[in-house]
Amino acid sequence: HSESPKDVKLFKKKLQLIIDECKSNPSITHTLTSFQQFASDHLELLQRFGRYPHRNTLLGRFTTQEEFDYLDD
Repeated sequence: HSESPKDVKLFKKKLQLIIDECKSNPSITHTLTSFQQFASDHLELLQRFGRYPHRNTLLGRFTTQEEFDYLDD
């Protein structure tokens, strides 16, 4: 779970290559597509906050008000 947008973008790119190779198996492509959505959601968080806010307490990081508001929802 890297907090680097570059890493998440690379994961999405590689995952798409695998999805393209597995198109003949709908159950695999369905699962992999859900992983891709998961990665997109993580990328959105990284682009918004520059990190995963839910890790702040565990890592001893300060949580901004915007992050508190996000976590509260």
